[in-house]
Amino acid sequence: MNSIKAACVAWVLAIGMLGARVAYAGPDATADYLMKEPVTMMDVGLLQLNIALDQVFREDATPYVTIAGYSRPENQIVVDVLGLTEISPQSAAVAECKRLIGKLRGVLGPSTQQAVLGKSLASSGFAHAGFSKANEPTSLASDIDRMIRFKVVLLGKSAVVHCEAPMLGTEILITQ
Repeated sequence: MNSIKAACVAWVLAIGMLGARVAYAGPDATADYLMKEPVTMMDVGLLQLNIALDQVFREDATPYVTIAGYSRPENQIVVDVLGLTEISPQSAAVAECKRLIGKLRGVLGPSTQQAVLGKSLASSGFAHAGFSKANEPTSLASDIDRMIRFKVVLLGKSAVVHCEAPMLGTEILITQ
């Protein structure tokens, strides 16, 4: 009987000591740094834009890699699109480049419904959703829309096709 009591006491002490260790464990330097860094509206907006980009090309037969980020030197929000398959002939790659820019503008840019709210799908993620802040610029959404630029790179048979265009407007710069 004493050996059963001793075994129980040993188990209780072992569990207690392990529990104490877990209870006193704290974040390491990396976790501590990440927990203290503030999240900005730029971070949230870029996350929302990247989530929206995943949806834009989900049903396309051709695979594309997309990513949105902020370019400090250009002061632009750049949406990069990279085609993963070779498109032939070259004229088809140029046409596909124009189609992709049109699709991005159509999905992310200001639509009639969104114009009522004063925001495009792309700019809506960069602002507080549940309330408005007194110091938020009234032109925030339109300013963000003007900052967004699309850059598409497609592989053609004999060359790489680059397309670049602002979200707002109709111009498309194509280089081969």
